[in-house]
Parts: sequence; structure tokens; C-alpha cells
Amino acid sequence: MSPPAELVGGKGHYVLGEALGIGGMATVFRARRRSPTRGVFAIKRLHPHLLAEPRIKARFLDEAKIATRLDHPNIVRVEDIAFDGDEPLLVLELVDGASLLSLAYASWNRGERVPLDVASAVVTDLLAALGAAHDATDDDGHACAIVHRDVSPHNLLIGADGVAHLSDFGIARIGHETGSTSEGHFKGKLGYISPEQLAGQSPGPASDLYAVGVVLWELCASRRLFEGDFAQVLGQMLSTTRRPPSEHAPDVGAELDAVVMRAIEPVVDKRFGSAKAMAAALERACAPASRDAVARWVASCRFELPVADMAPPSSAVPSSTMVEIDEPRASVRPRRARRRWLFLGLGASFVAMAGVGVRMLRTSTDGGATASPPVTDSVSSVTASATAEPAPLTDSAIPIAPTNAPPPSASLSASASADVKRASSLPGVDIGRIRREIAATRTRIMDHCRDGQPDELGLPRPSFYLLTFYPNGKNEVVHRTGPYSACASAELAKIRHGPFSGSPHSESMTVGVLVDQITPKTPAPP
Repeated sequence: MSPPAELVGGKGHYVLGEALGIGGMATVFRARRRSPTRGVFAIKRLHPHLLAEPRIKARFLDEAKIATRLDHPNIVRVEDIAFDGDEPLLVLELVDGASLLSLAYASWNRGERVPLDVASAVVTDLLAALGAAHDATDDDGHACAIVHRDVSPHNLLIGADGVAHLSDFGIARIGHETGSTSEGHFKGKLGYISPEQLAGQSPGPASDLYAVGVVLWELCASRRLFEGDFAQVLGQMLSTTRRPPSEHAPDVGAELDAVVMRAIEPVVDKRFGSAKAMAAALERACAPASRDAVARWVASCRFELPVADMAPPSSAVPSSTMVEIDEPRASVRPRRARRRWLFLGLGASFVAMAGVGVRMLRTSTDGGATASPPVTDSVSSVTASATAEPAPLTDSAIPIAPTNAPPPSASLSASASADVKRASSLPGVDIGRIRREIAATRTRIMDHCRDGQPDELGLPRPSFYLLTFYPNGKNEVVHRTGPYSACASAELAKIRHGPFSGSPHSESMTVGVLVDQITPKTPAPP
């Protein structure tokens, strides 16, 4: 006998179904309305332990307040704001599809790129949504631009009908308001934050368009715009040098290159003046696919996704690499970048280490898989994990060590074997491809890195690689020991990490696997 369904909202107006996704702040459930009109929706519900936090509840309601100002086919609608006692509930449009993040990774993991015309169609929809937000007016008809501030593949849902929907206005800014973020600070996903925001300036519509440009670059190139560890990514983001996507994808034409490069221009005034202008330029450069063509692409990727990854509406996927920096108050002229980097404000960064990293690499003292600058403030973390049931697997020979490397301990081998079994149940995991990439990197380091003596080289001992699997089928490779020389770090950064920006902690981690060990050749004496 199945348990009784939970009734929520005033007088049990809604019946909750299964959980569609879990984020740092909330869980999103499928729900139906108990009324003659009925209907199926998504209900976003704060985690119980956050209900006592006034700031969190205010941010939650801010999202609803902002989204209800917008009525656009490319924006996830807020259908209702209900209350279950003192608990606020956001009743959202249920998008039958999946996030761009999930779909693109499903495509990437099977060795395919998102078709350029599909990328153009999806980004055109995104620009239409942002255009509506940027052109919003208040109740008196005065201009009151809404800046999303968290544009990324996580927050773009692609429906089975081929229509893209922008979600999650939880940290958006209305006009000159600070939105849900405390005065003097802001948050966003590393890799999609504009240079002016990193410099402590207030974000505007151009900041959203910059993030769209990063998404478009990564869809075209099928790789990340910014790669490396935490500090390296920050350095690249602040650099004025940008490479066109055609360097990685020769079929990207010059006109499309120009659109992308203008969108990610570090100087604000050199970017597109509006979402509408960028959309027009994109359509001229690359004709967007039809709705039916996008729908067919969604269907081709969607069957590879776990059920829990289908259509995570509005914040079902937790934000990645949330950074907090000083943002000037309105009455103060922006100063030169005075930054406070907060490393990985998500408990998800600790999930993998609890499962594998800490167990395997107890000598490591850092809290994540990548290096970070000194933390100058506390990091509040909320764990948001997703799990997959293990499937039987007989091939446990994932770690491949060179013949001159000491064998891994029995405990490490057992841990890796168990983790591989769990990871094997996830779709799109290509262990062989990842192993080949690591082997090639190992060879390059051993053969070419001669920029110091063994102790300076940073690789005199076996070095570990951590392979991380995600619920949506994404996988990442991260080196876990160091320090590394400049040469070794450069080679390690060449390991494919996937098509989107951010740190390896973009979503809830399912499992980590100790993949490999390398021991470099001793440099020849001078």
C-alpha cells in the first residue's frame, strides 16, 4: 500500500508528487492542484532547516516577486505563491524537458557537440527572455530593468517541444535594488560572472549578455571558455585576451565568431547594446533550428538522462561555485577591485570528499578538488546530494598505474572498485576515454616537463587523479596532489573537463573515483 500523498497549501490545495530535484535552498516537487481546474505544476519548497532563516525566506519570496512581473513564453512562470502555515511555496510552471546543462553533457558524453543551429535557437530563446526582463516596467509604467545575474546552462530549461525557458530569478536585481543579496555583496556562478562584476561594479543588462556569450562560446566550442583550477580560472576571467570558438571548432564561421567575441568583450561598452540586438546578430550569423529540430535533439539526449534529472524547474540544480565579492553601494564611486573570494559556497563540494576524497587522500588539507586563494570569510554550506543505485560491474580495473609506480594500497583499490560500480550505473560515463586522456597527460608530463629538479618539479611522488561523476552523466577529472610546476600544471589543465565553465563542483556529486597514479621520470642531470 502506497503512503498517503502530502497535501500542502491553504486547505491542502496541492498534492505533492515525487521530487524532481534538490538544490542548496529548496526541493522541487511535481504537484497537482486539488480543484475542478486541476493541472500539474512544480512546487518549490524550502528545506525545513532554512524556514527559520528570515533572510532565506525573503530571498525565496524575492524570486517569486520578480518572476511574477514577467509574463513571457521563454520564462518559467510563477503560477501561484501559496503558504502552508508560515511556509512559503512557489508554484511554478512545469517544463517537460531538462536543463541545457544536462542535455549538453549527455550529448558531450557520447562524443557529440550540440548542433550549431540548435545552439542558436536555444540562445535566441534565452535572449528573448532576458530582453523581456531588461525591458520590464514597474506598476506605473516606468523602466525597471530586471538583471538576472545567474545566467548559466543550469538555469535554462529546454522543453520537449523545443522551447527554452529561463528559470531561477533568486538573485536577480530590480532596477537599483540589491535584490536578495545583502548590501555590499553579490553571488553568481564562477565562469559566467562578468569582468565588471569581478571588479566590484554593479551588474547591468550587459552583465547578463556577457554570461550569454560565455554559454554560446561553450556550446560552439564544446569545451569550457575558462579552464584550470580556481585561481587560474579567475585569472583568465580578468584577462583581456579571449580566443574565438573557431579555434576549437573550425566549422564555426567568421560571422558567428564575431557575435560570440563581441558578447564576451571585457569592456562593457563594446558589447551588444541589448538582448534584441544580440539576438538579431546571432540569427544572421547562424540560422536557428526550428522548434521541431530542437525537440528532436532534446529527445535524442533525454533518454540518456536519469529520471531525477528531467526538468529540474527553477533551482532544482544547485548553483555552482558561488563567489562573494564586494559590490559598491550606490552613493560610493566604484573602487578598483577589492575582492573577497569565497571558495565554493556549496556543501556539494564536500560530498565527493566525504565519499572518496577524504577517504583516499587524507593527507590533503584543502576542502575541494581545486586550489583556491586564501579564504577571508566563512563559507556557509548547504549539502545537496543526489545518489544513484549501484549496478553490477565486473570490470573494476579502472586505476592504471605505470609499471614503475608503486601499486596502490588494497584499501585504495577496494574503494575505487566500489565507486566504479556505483558510477557505472550513470549514463554517458566513458571510463576508457577518460583513462586515455589521463594516460596521454601522464606521458606528456614525464617526457616534456623538465623545468626543475625533482623536488621543484612537484611530481617526485605518485600523483592522484580524482574522477567525479554527476547525476546528469557529466564526468570530470581533477588532479588532487601537488604542488605542480608550471609545465605540469599546464599539461594537467589540458584534460577535458566538459563543455561548460565552473569548478568541478557544479552540481551534487554522486561519486568520486581514484583514477590513476603517475610518477615522472627523474630529470637528466645537466
